[in-house]
Amino acid sequence: VTHTHTPHHTTSHHINTMGAKKHEASHAPPSEGQLPVEASTPSNKMSIWVPPALYAALLYMAFVLHGTVPEVRPAVTPLEQGFSAARTRPVIQDLVDCGLKYVGSPANEECAVNAVLAHVEVATKDATTDVEVQVQSASGHFYLDFIGGLTNIYRNLTNVVVRVKGKQADPSSSSSSSCALLVSSHFDSAIGSPAASDANAEIGIMVELLRRWAKLPLPLDVIFNFNGGEEMLLPAAHGFVTSHSWSKDICAVVNLESTGSGGREVLFQTGPANRWLVEAYARHVERPHLSSVLQVLFQTGIIPGDTDYRVYRDFGSIPGVDFAVLANDYVYHTSRDDMAHLDFRSIQRYGDTALQLAEGIAEKLDAGPLSETAAKEESAVFFDIAGVFTVVYSAPLALRVHLTSSVLIFSWLFHQGGFAPLQVGLRVALAGIGGLLTSLGVAGVVSFSSGALASSSTPALSFLLYASATTLGFFGALDRLGFEKFSQQEVVRGSIALTTLVSTFSSLWSRTVIGSYVPFVVSIIPCLADILRTLVLPSTLGDIVFLISFLLPWQLISQLYVLAVELLCALTMRSGTSVPGELVVAGIQGLLVACIAIVSANFLVVLPRRPVMNAMAVTLALGLIIACSTFPYSYDRPKRIYLQDTARTGFVWDLSKESGTPPAAFSISSGVWTVSMDWNNVDTMAEHSEVGLPLQSKYVDESIGLYGEMPYPFPIKPFLKGGVFSTGERPRLPNALELRLDKVPSIGSGGSSHVHVSVSGGPQIFMAIGPRSAVKRWSLGYEHDKSSTLESHMQKVDSNLPNELPPLRNDCDCLWLMFNEGGRDPTRGRAEAFNLTLDVTENNFRIDAWSTHLSSTSDRIEAYKARAPSWAAVMGWVSEVQVHKIQL
Repeated sequence: VTHTHTPHHTTSHHINTMGAKKHEASHAPPSEGQLPVEASTPSNKMSIWVPPALYAALLYMAFVLHGTVPEVRPAVTPLEQGFSAARTRPVIQDLVDCGLKYVGSPANEECAVNAVLAHVEVATKDATTDVEVQVQSASGHFYLDFIGGLTNIYRNLTNVVVRVKGKQADPSSSSSSSCALLVSSHFDSAIGSPAASDANAEIGIMVELLRRWAKLPLPLDVIFNFNGGEEMLLPAAHGFVTSHSWSKDICAVVNLESTGSGGREVLFQTGPANRWLVEAYARHVERPHLSSVLQVLFQTGIIPGDTDYRVYRDFGSIPGVDFAVLANDYVYHTSRDDMAHLDFRSIQRYGDTALQLAEGIAEKLDAGPLSETAAKEESAVFFDIAGVFTVVYSAPLALRVHLTSSVLIFSWLFHQGGFAPLQVGLRVALAGIGGLLTSLGVAGVVSFSSGALASSSTPALSFLLYASATTLGFFGALDRLGFEKFSQQEVVRGSIALTTLVSTFSSLWSRTVIGSYVPFVVSIIPCLADILRTLVLPSTLGDIVFLISFLLPWQLISQLYVLAVELLCALTMRSGTSVPGELVVAGIQGLLVACIAIVSANFLVVLPRRPVMNAMAVTLALGLIIACSTFPYSYDRPKRIYLQDTARTGFVWDLSKESGTPPAAFSISSGVWTVSMDWNNVDTMAEHSEVGLPLQSKYVDESIGLYGEMPYPFPIKPFLKGGVFSTGERPRLPNALELRLDKVPSIGSGGSSHVHVSVSGGPQIFMAIGPRSAVKRWSLGYEHDKSSTLESHMQKVDSNLPNELPPLRNDCDCLWLMFNEGGRDPTRGRAEAFNLTLDVTENNFRIDAWSTHLSSTSDRIEAYKARAPSWAAVMGWVSEVQVHKIQL
């Protein structure tokens, strides 16, 4: 037992109210679920509720802050006075009016490009510096390690590229400065989306920044890439960074993205090195909102997602920052991503931040070329405190400081109690795990009830269900783990020991060290307060200082809590059919509430457990009742339904006898394939809508063929399990797929055969080749981190093929490819999409190819959409699937 500065020292193990005073041994220990003797007075009863009330207030303030956005500056605001979101409205409106802007469609290649060019012309009309505008048509291919890995091939993708000369550039010179800042976003649409927030709003921000810098130029050149092909997995950015002549001049990039239609933008990725960028952010951005924990989650793939920032970083070696808006993710990639759901106050804040940061980066770059300094080479820990202060320090410094603090903390704890704090910390961890498992258990029940996804659509309900379940499980574990025999001071030291362990291990791994600031802060500050309270401060003042020491840890955890709830609740409405969305929500709620409970365990053990557990049980019961009576979908939070009227055909090739023109086709059943993107799957349509499912729909066997023999628009088969197929007539296609195979002579191939593959068709074509073990080499190689041209995969047919193949996928025994074609006059089958050579080692293999005609529909799809309920966002198009079985 550690003694504090009180007149009487005893060996009592009673739990006290603030953790510093010990009481007379004559007091009997409290019985189970009963308050300690000293907590029975009115003053003590009140004081034990102060810490929970204080944390609740901080959490509430974090939610309020998260939704706080400034008023929109009017369009008449002078450029010198800052960014005006009102001036972005015409830009966004014109792009939204173009409709669904798919790569290769007139809406994207003509209407959107013309709209961007028109607004660029207006914005630069009275420019005081030179402005150059180019329309790039980019072609190439690359391997992208995303959603299992794929090879992305593209032709004639459109980028509208604008270069504004910096004010220090020589006016008499025709060349621009050698160091430029890139600002980038995209105007193309995801499937079914008008793209108001993702990312036409960001295009509006770029035009407004262009307007300002054309008249008030920065010290260096600024290049704007108005990108025409991001949604098809980042090919347009790849085309720009690998083939445009200006890309070699770029010293930094600011990428503007969105997964929501409102709220505060957040800086969620930078680097992985280049601390100087975050330092520029800290110096110049007035309303900070950033966290390196998000970078850890995105770059480790815990949260799936990718942006053009990754292409600029990996293929251009360009340092940069990546922003996104997160609030109201429910409309993301649906028809509800329109002007009505766009919050221009969010655009105002986003534009202010982009302006301030870009001018800060320009100031830094203008100071001179960046040498190989630590600020350039080091990763950074970064976070904001209540949207007011930004904290930045390097990852190497974090490693040294965090590990040093761990040594000092463990030395203090060992001096005070030997290994006892670690033992108590283990029990605190078990209590937290008990809370998390309780939350997941409740989610398991809800997932298979009528309340599935209710908490996803209503974040407040997720708090009722899973925060209460976690708290209930935590307090239940306290009873079973014998916490009544520990003093409050022993409990707090156990919590400090546990969080110090987490800080130590997270600091040791290079990928998580930048996120280790959370366990570091929640261990070091309470530990310092514990030292002061024990050695220096009087009892009452020590207790007050100790309580205050939790304010910053609670604040940081609350900010992450709000971000997690904002992002993940909506994400589970589109996270696929394989994993229950309730489990994801319960997992994040349980994990964060358990972390709060672990950090604050010393304040919780003094609370009357039975009343708290009874209150949590009542709250949980209320949450279950509300969940089971809540329909999770509405117009503003729709269910995503995708229909493809699909023509399917099979071919059998015997290349020992024939080559070139395919043999006669045999029919595979055509019809409408219907899938959903959430846990409730398509059953919701059958059970809760008058339109139901297409006639005689039957569940699909996704295991057949190489990739299910269905037209997946991306390699996301695990996310779309449980779809149904309604057999019907073959739909009319804008143009048909054509695949040609030729067995060609090979020299020195060690018994393998060379097969030349040529595929043509529509603007979006996909292909799976397998089994993968049958392919020894192919002409595409493994272009995963270097530039390439379209011609580089149309190699001369000989034995000198690249030796590398892409890594194995976990959802098919195949190589996965996709092709996109843009431009004002796409060939639509007049030119090859795929032209490659395979070195095949087995006598039998398959090629499945399919095309999605996103801009074309059928009468069956339109009839279904007309009868669909308002709570369903129904998207549909016609597709073609060809199955080729090949014998050598």
